Amino acid sequence: TSIPLLFISGISWPGAAVPSFWKVFSWLFPSTFGINGFVQINNMGATLQEVLPEYRALWIQAGVYFLTTCLVYRRQVMLSRRHALERLQKLRSGNVSRRFILPVMISMICISIQAAVPGPAQNGKTDYRITVKKSNGDPQLGVFLRIMGRTQEYTGNAQGIISFQEESSNNIFRTANLFFTDDKKTPVLSFRLNEAAQDTIIYLDSPEDRRLFKQSGQLYPIEGYVLDNQGKPITGAVVSIQGTGRKALTDEIGLFRLDADFSHPITIRADGMENLSLSIQPFLQNTSEPYPIRLQPKGSNRIYTSVEEMPEYPGGMKAFQEYLDRKITYPEALKKNKTEGIVIIQFVVEKDGSISTPHVVRPLEATLDTLALKAIQEMPRWTAGKDHGTTVRCRYSLPVSFKVPEEKVVATPSSRRRRPDTAAKPQPVRPVFKLGWLKPQPLFIPPRPAVIPEKLPLK
Repeated sequence: TSIPLLFISGISWPGAAVPSFWKVFSWLFPSTFGINGFVQINNMGATLQEVLPEYRALWIQAGVYFLTTCLVYRRQVMLSRRHALERLQKLRSGNVSRRFILPVMISMICISIQAAVPGPAQNGKTDYRITVKKSNGDPQLGVFLRIMGRTQEYTGNAQGIISFQEESSNNIFRTANLFFTDDKKTPVLSFRLNEAAQDTIIYLDSPEDRRLFKQSGQLYPIEGYVLDNQGKPITGAVVSIQGTGRKALTDEIGLFRLDADFSHPITIRADGMENLSLSIQPFLQNTSEPYPIRLQPKGSNRIYTSVEEMPEYPGGMKAFQEYLDRKITYPEALKKNKTEGIVIIQFVVEKDGSISTPHVVRPLEATLDTLALKAIQEMPRWTAGKDHGTTVRCRYSLPVSFKVPEEKVVATPSSRRRRPDTAAKPQPVRPVFKLGWLKPQPLFIPPRPAVIPEKLPLK
């Protein structure tokens, strides 16, 4: 009997497709409400308040079935007493009236369960009206809706309104996905088809829409409230459009008004509070009332990625490199294989300079990853980062480089010998000309006479 009960409970077969008779018949069994309640809590994240109808129904069934069991057991005991004929005749005379007890009790169970669990709508379907708009208020025409588990697609009209009907059930909530027409596989938004989604407005911008908004440079009036983490208004907070010079101050109730565009972010600053940067989209999605903005106090548990004074290793990066050289020993096996590269470790520098949550964000090799991670974990305390003079937690990434050291080659006599395969090729012999008659001859210098004659005799 477990398989039929599983089918009529609505878990393996849609409850909307189960005939009304079998649906009412399934209310007689605790498995129907137990399974539906378990599915809502385990798969849909429902709270105890949301499964209260199933919870009540189970208790009602427990009470009614307990009473029924007592009556049936009493009847069996009375039938087994055959000690006195009178008692047996009285029991038999009242047997006709007792035959109607079980049908009456079953009818009472159905009525009580119907009162505890509200049934589906009269026609079994609910009308939904989803309006999809761009951030500037224009209808978004390039989207369609598809219900999870279904193949039918619903598109909007010229006003961006998507209208459809869907089977309603208090036990099963379906999920609807919105897609852009140019990408029918990746949903851009998902939401549950509950009572709040029957008539709702959704704002979606495609990448092309955002590009056109930035190119147009059109200004839109925005307004909002600047509040602290306790909901109290912040007076004198500076709200500026970054890169334009447009800014405004909040009044005594934290209200501001300003003209913004899609190209420049909106920055909110206040004394003692963390800076906040927003886009224009959330302001345009609800123009009927100011958009509430909550700022967190500085020095809270927020983890920064960029601050005015970044954390620093004691002694600077040169000292950090010397620490790595002392701490890490290159494995011989990896040195022979010439395994080289960079391991990037990311960690958080706490306010006291200690290192927390180190992990590898860019691995290289398991052994080298472990060596780098261990070296980061055993580092001394850093100088903590500061933002506007306040010590804060900061996320930091460090590259740990592994490079096989080059071995020095020492020249030996054997290394200077010419290898057979690298022997020099024979060079062509140039002719040598020898000129023997150009041999150098000794230079003869005659001796100088002691007396030079005045005249030479003429012949």
